[in-house]
Amino acid sequence: MKKLLVSILAAFMVFAVAASASADFSDTTLSMVVYDENEEMAFDLGLFSGIDFTATNTILRNATGDVLSNFNDSTYGDLGIGIFAADMMYTADANKRYASVFATTGETQGVNSLPLTSLAGYQNAVGYLLRDYAGGDGTYVGASTSFIERMNNGGNAPGYYAGMNAAMSVEGIGSFIDGVVDMYLYGFAVDMSTMEVMKMTGATTEYFAHIQLSSDGQVVLNPNAVPVPGALILMASGLLGVVGIRRKK
Repeated sequence: MKKLLVSILAAFMVFAVAASASADFSDTTLSMVVYDENEEMAFDLGLFSGIDFTATNTILRNATGDVLSNFNDSTYGDLGIGIFAADMMYTADANKRYASVFATTGETQGVNSLPLTSLAGYQNAVGYLLRDYAGGDGTYVGASTSFIERMNNGGNAPGYYAGMNAAMSVEGIGSFIDGVVDMYLYGFAVDMSTMEVMKMTGATTEYFAHIQLSSDGQVVLNPNAVPVPGALILMASGLLGVVGIRRKK
């Protein structure tokens, strides 16, 4: 029975391996997608296995300019955000493989196990997405057909993540609030001794990492302080200068 399940899992994931041939958006990439109903922008945030998810205030992507400038006729309220990764050779736990990671805006997910078919379908969807994004030097901009089609069931199930988000709700979609989006990572993997899909080692019903996207494109892992916009810093500097001048007088 176990061999049969392994064969089924491998059959589902044939396409996922093909994406690893690309220099960016490899099959173990942690990726972030910002999208509206017409356009889509994806970022390669680095290899999932190479990120220390216990670190705080770690910049995964530097600010590159207003995210909204990549979308025509949209406001921040029109944008959705998704984060995903699939690491078939996950080795943090000797008994688990096929790590599958996704993010929602909810700080609890409430599900400890999933059907094997959910994980297999998700890994396959990730493979197709990475093929679509490949060749953009870590950034993809194009028509909004990939993420919505692969992860949101053609737009019919926002936040579904191709079946991985069993606690699916509107919270599955990130959105900008006061210039930032806060997303929380959850992960599942296959226990190879039982062929059950369980939370990754160390994960509970709570998220295992917090990722924040700012409207200027900066992505921070586990921010532990409220970011201070550059304009406020300049204003504070100016006020200090005025105080200094007055004291001299």
